[in-house]
Amino acid sequence: MAATSAEQGRVSTRPTLSGLSASRFAPSAAATTTSSSLSAVTSTRPSELRADFSIVPAGASRQYYDVKIVAINAASAHVSPQSTLAAAAAAKCRKYAALGPWFTPLVVSAGGLFEKKSAQDFKKLQGLLGEASSRFVTAKIAMSLTRARADSALSISTRTAV
Repeated sequence: MAATSAEQGRVSTRPTLSGLSASRFAPSAAATTTSSSLSAVTSTRPSELRADFSIVPAGASRQYYDVKIVAINAASAHVSPQSTLAAAAAAKCRKYAALGPWFTPLVVSAGGLFEKKSAQDFKKLQGLLGEASSRFVTAKIAMSLTRARADSALSISTRTAV
């Protein structure tokens, strides 16, 4: 469903983006001023699983996205990095099975390697969002990667200090 502009009496073809709440991320002033379609995470029921963000493309159903950062060198890792990432994507799809075909996992290794289908889906997402919102989402994923790397480094330093 497209956002209507009452002032100009026309319908926008830009998808609306919701999610990426301030409690998880601190959006920059530039990001919030360049895209008026950003909003807080919404859920129909508080007890439901909630994807990280969703978009509503013009004339289409709401699409849900959830970002997962995976340590491909962990003890639980598979033989190849891509198989580890694919297993994480499959687990995410099982977790959000109630959202059906409207859910897309974006699985990334802590080093920045995208799972194959996630990379394709992310490219499509960037095309749907446009330049400003796409940069905002990319920056939020980059912040998540930085946070995961910092948590990993802290974990390693704590284990070696003992």
